Amino acid sequence: FKTEEKYYYWEFPMSMRYEEAEEKINEYYLGGRMNIYADQFWFSYVEGGNIPQFNVTTNEVTIHNGRLDDILQCINPNSFPLKELSTECFDELNHPHICSAEKLCVEISDEHHKNEYSDEINAIQNKNVELTYDTLEWTYVMDLIRYWMENGKETGTIFLFVGRAGDRNDEILTKLRDEFSEMWSELTGVDDQNLEGTPGFSIPLTTSSKIVVYGRKNSENISNEELVLNVLRQFPMDLTREKAMEKLNEYYLGGRMNIYADNFEVSNSQVESFPKFNVTTNELTVYDFVLKDILQYINPNSFPLKQLSIDCDNDMNNPHICSAKSLHILIMDDDEKHENAANIVSIQNKNVDLSYKNLEFMDVMGVIQYWMENGKEVGTTFAFYACLYEKPHRNNWFLYSAKLFIKHLCIPTEKCMPCPIGLIYGEARKKIKMYYLEGRMCIYADRFWFSNNEGENFPKFNVTTNDLTVSEFEIGDILQYINPNSFPLKELTIKYFDGLIHPHICSAKKLCFDLSDDQRNGYATSIVAIQNKNIEMEYEILEYVDVMGIIRQWVENGKETDSTLVCYGHYGDRTDEIVTELRNKFSEIMSELAGVDDQTLTGTPGFSIPLTTSSKILVYQRGNLENFSEEIVLKVVSNQAGDRTMEMEHQ
Repeated sequence: FKTEEKYYYWEFPMSMRYEEAEEKINEYYLGGRMNIYADQFWFSYVEGGNIPQFNVTTNEVTIHNGRLDDILQCINPNSFPLKELSTECFDELNHPHICSAEKLCVEISDEHHKNEYSDEINAIQNKNVELTYDTLEWTYVMDLIRYWMENGKETGTIFLFVGRAGDRNDEILTKLRDEFSEMWSELTGVDDQNLEGTPGFSIPLTTSSKIVVYGRKNSENISNEELVLNVLRQFPMDLTREKAMEKLNEYYLGGRMNIYADNFEVSNSQVESFPKFNVTTNELTVYDFVLKDILQYINPNSFPLKQLSIDCDNDMNNPHICSAKSLHILIMDDDEKHENAANIVSIQNKNVDLSYKNLEFMDVMGVIQYWMENGKEVGTTFAFYACLYEKPHRNNWFLYSAKLFIKHLCIPTEKCMPCPIGLIYGEARKKIKMYYLEGRMCIYADRFWFSNNEGENFPKFNVTTNDLTVSEFEIGDILQYINPNSFPLKELTIKYFDGLIHPHICSAKKLCFDLSDDQRNGYATSIVAIQNKNIEMEYEILEYVDVMGIIRQWVENGKETDSTLVCYGHYGDRTDEIVTELRNKFSEIMSELAGVDDQTLTGTPGFSIPLTTSSKILVYQRGNLENFSEEIVLKVVSNQAGDRTMEMEHQ
């Protein structure tokens, strides 16, 4: 299942009977809970009578090898209408809960299913549909287009066709263009179509609507392609401009003068032809004329804009441009670039995208030189793009591989500057100071490392940071370089022990440290007495006595509720063996653990032991998603709170 952005998987022995596996799932996976809240929920190979009697509230449901009716008993009615429903073609596609889903995904596994359920597929009522075939054939798309032409289809409907067996979009579009050659029109104004293969087209559906057909890259995986059918509104070609504008106001704006939109674009038009509307928006795109000409149509409450996209011939000192949180500027040709060079380099905004038709070295170099001469605010980011096509609203115009980021006054967290091997230490340090720190003494970084050096040899800089890693020397040796505003630190990692009761160590929200075998013995007393509430300890080899020593310290001296300590071994995984020994040690006072989402279920189960009359210690294993190892978790929780359960807001 999925919680936030983490995935957890468990396996049970192949020899386990179904009933035993089901019991363990209900006990360990669901924690014995009957009411479950999940953003996404999967049912696979379900037999109605074998499902535990739980109640799921969810936004998205996926059903494999089953029908919706088989699992309705487990779905809370408050889940409907679903945000997304994925099922297979043999389900009843006119089921009210299927028809009401905001997005419907249907899998058609073979030719037999395609032929048997073709009528149901063509008659799908949903407006947002994804159809996945083993092999996508052009006749599948043609049949649906013919069905829509005979029976009509609501404006705003979008169907996606996906084939698992390779990309045949180019071939399919070519055959569809031939099939509808007498009625199709060339396609314009579609941003996301794939421009490398056969171009898309549109065909009339009614006097006021058309079907747009084109290929595009899959938004989640751009190496995959999908074919799009989209029903859009259109107006007769013989309409006068005045009539067309009247219909736009009537049908598109609904006759409203006050418009609320998250994104609003004004382009390729004449200002005097606009209806007298009033727009409140977060993101504004203005192409082909300057911003000041359309300000009369923008509600002042829209400013400062979340994002503003404009041509480069605007006055960049306009307060509404300067206040935009994100500024996108389109620079179409060399004349525009040269005429507006001074405006571009002096842009005041902190988050800027610059899109060039012809991006050159001097475009980037000019900005860097201006910043070096005039300074720039910390946190500023300029992104330079190579622009492929004439207008962003006509075509997909970003070349993703040509993206170049210049981040000024920001030290990349894992970047080093190589110096010649023969360089003496003093010269190397001077080069680092000049090129890496750019001569600055005040540095702002989310994460900062001090490693393999001697404190007195550091340049006299001053660092403001959230996360600090200190290796090979004591924290007291580098405090002179850390701005006091950095404390308390969000995270502190230390690899050398001076005093774990140092106030800046104790105040860190998370404390991480590595322990060699020598340090384990020499600092055992200091380690178990650590005061921080969130601790991570990495041993060379984690032993039973390490975990047992911490538990004994907590039992004898107490530990604050909500404290968490995670420990693991760098070499080898002995967590299962250690938890087994701990269970045996505390067998007389332990209780079985339930309702902990992140514990590993394939090994020795976790347990809890009493700490005080009002709190207890949870002991269990879990997987580390960053290094694919197992770690042991010790957590102090309130008895009243019980074992933690997972809840997700139903949206």
